[in-house]
Amino acid sequence: MTMRHATVAALLLLIIAGMPARAADIALSEADEKCLRCHDEEYDQYKGGIHASLRSQGNSKAPVCTDCHTSPGYAASHLISRTPAHLGSRCHSAIFKAYAASVHGQILVNEDEDEDEDEDEDAHVLGCPDCHRAHDVTAAATENQLKETCLDCHENVLLAHQIWLPNAALHFDAVSCPACHAPTAQRKVDLRLYDSATQQRIKEKEGVPQFETRVRAADIEGKGLNALALQSLLKEFNSDAGMGKTILRGRLEVRTGAEAHQLADKHKAIQKCERCHSKGSDPFQSVTISIARPDGQDVAL
Repeated sequence: MTMRHATVAALLLLIIAGMPARAADIALSEADEKCLRCHDEEYDQYKGGIHASLRSQGNSKAPVCTDCHTSPGYAASHLISRTPAHLGSRCHSAIFKAYAASVHGQILVNEDEDEDEDEDEDAHVLGCPDCHRAHDVTAAATENQLKETCLDCHENVLLAHQIWLPNAALHFDAVSCPACHAPTAQRKVDLRLYDSATQQRIKEKEGVPQFETRVRAADIEGKGLNALALQSLLKEFNSDAGMGKTILRGRLEVRTGAEAHQLADKHKAIQKCERCHSKGSDPFQSVTISIARPDGQDVAL
């Protein structure tokens, strides 16, 4: 081997050694492996998202690099604001149909029909990554991500609501945006587990989902738990935790992910107090309890 060949070989070894190693629990094709040679940062983000979590659990249909970056109409080197929304229709057809008919989706349709639209004016059009992020895809309902995403674009909305809505700040904490801004959706009350000391949501530990398993065991007939059964279950859960700090905090939500995307024009939003604050109101006829899994996904029980 000549000195020149030896130098080239050494450089190749350094390059290969510096390549990010593929996570053993995520199966990637040869084409996807090639992506890692240059896009290690994006891959690290991907590993923290829902798609990678599903992939590591054995779901071979969960998307990887080439599922999105080889789609028709996709600009591989530049994210066009329209395109990511269309990509979601491949796997989330019901949600995409709801989005397409929403106030955000109609803006997208109008932009697509206007061939003379300047690219800079397209910035306000929402695609999937605007709420769910591009690579570390998450459920928008996780923690307060949905509300924070809305407030990133809709500034001063708290002040606008305070003009007519009593206790507006409390409503912002306890009511999701779609619960009022998707007026045709069915709504529910979701009880979430919180640590009373840290005021943070409690997540299931890695391994056996203790709370989820106990709820399903207590609800053998699948008819739900009454208040006494839920109180007993919560007390038992606190006892095992050894801290006794777990509390329930209610939040008004829509029932499905598709309904969460049915956002209407703000003038059609629900503004009548009696829709919730009346005996036997519809949202309180459907009550779920949810806990966050270690990967951040919510499971409603």
